[in-house]
Amino acid sequence: MGANIESELAIRNAELEQELTAMVEQINDGLVMAMDLSDQIEEMRVRNAELEKINRDDLNVYFSSMAYRTGSTILRAFRALGLPLPYRVVRRSYRLFGRSYRLVRRLLERAIVPNRRDASRD
Repeated sequence: MGANIESELAIRNAELEQELTAMVEQINDGLVMAMDLSDQIEEMRVRNAELEKINRDDLNVYFSSMAYRTGSTILRAFRALGLPLPYRVVRRSYRLFGRSYRLVRRLLERAIVPNRRDASRD
């Protein structure tokens, strides 16, 4: 009986060792996958930072060109009407409406039309 129990224990011990070995292999595989994912995440972070910088640079160039076009439109409008260029209107139009051509144009029309009416009354 004692030999029978010992053989069963030896068999059970071998089975447990195999299960433990399989578990350790799964853990190792999981760690390798986690390290790979960590590397991929880091690569994605670096790439994302590069793309954000590119997007910021593109937006800066776009808004700079919009501000330039808006400013030149303001200058042309005042020159075409023969009016002096009020610094305050230009500064406000850049600050408030620098990204929208139509809004700058409306602002200028509001600023110019009352000046023309006032000039004709005198």
